[in-house]
Amino acid sequence: MGLILLAMPTGAAGQELTELSAAEAAARIRAGTLKSEDLVRALVEVIERKRDLNAFITFDRERAIASAHKADTFAARKSFAGPLHGVPIVVKDNIHVAGLPNSAGTPALRDFVPTRNAPVAEKLIRAGAIVLGKTNMHELAFGITSNNAAFGPARNAYDPSRIAGGSSGGTANAIAARMAAAGLGTDTGGSVRIPAALNGIAGLRPTLGRYSQEGITPIAHTRDTAGPMAREVADLVLLDTIITGARATHLCYPSGVYRAAYLPALRREGIVSATTCDPGMVARTADPLLLPRFVDTSRVSDIEFEGWVTGIASCLPRRTRRAHPAVH
Repeated sequence: MGLILLAMPTGAAGQELTELSAAEAAARIRAGTLKSEDLVRALVEVIERKRDLNAFITFDRERAIASAHKADTFAARKSFAGPLHGVPIVVKDNIHVAGLPNSAGTPALRDFVPTRNAPVAEKLIRAGAIVLGKTNMHELAFGITSNNAAFGPARNAYDPSRIAGGSSGGTANAIAARMAAAGLGTDTGGSVRIPAALNGIAGLRPTLGRYSQEGITPIAHTRDTAGPMAREVADLVLLDTIITGARATHLCYPSGVYRAAYLPALRREGIVSATTCDPGMVARTADPLLLPRFVDTSRVSDIEFEGWVTGIASCLPRRTRRAHPAVH
């Protein structure tokens, strides 16, 4: 155990890694300035230190570290699975992930281990995401507290004496407590939105039918849907873009950094127009590989990537990025 702890990022360095958004982590891994394994180990340290929040029903530490090591091996060869290459996420325990138990928060399904990923999870995994584990939830997703009699309550990240909300309480408190930057919940009547609100993060209930319901333990087929959760809205958009396959058609950029000569090449990438943002805003696009090729990034201090659920990229003031401080 001593050797494992020595290998983990500690102090300010580890804390800085756990503050990264999914998009920021992905960009650093692609740039070669961050190893996925270092990020996973930093998050593992938080998970193990904050066990009292009871965020997970299944947490597979060794599987996550092994997956991160493999991702780093491919990254060293400049071979990337997709826009989430090496980025750790969490998944609610009613969404199938092959090889991990899918209890849906009930003892009756404790030993059920799916052999295939749910399509929503598959899209993220194929894009390079690493699943840290399956998160706690209200039993069978039928409730709004995540007070689970079988696996214990998922506790609020900011005040463990209070509820995390439900039914996706484990995904919400894990993200808020810096155990992961983003993840998946499900929503039938508020089960993404309620715990997101109570833990100070962002959550999206997409239009019914936007995501596949296959491989998700059901409550009501006319209401059930998976939904992304994250500390930043930009990460919700990133996950939604990957799950749906939406592409940006517009590039928004700070004035003075865009090279007009690149517009023909941008059009070949599917970008049909480009406009400037007001000073103080940041450049955003749906594709992390796109912006550096067509924008003089040396003149932009804060680059982020975003594609709206409508497939249109835009930009936001920096002050809108984070509404809540870290939980230490």
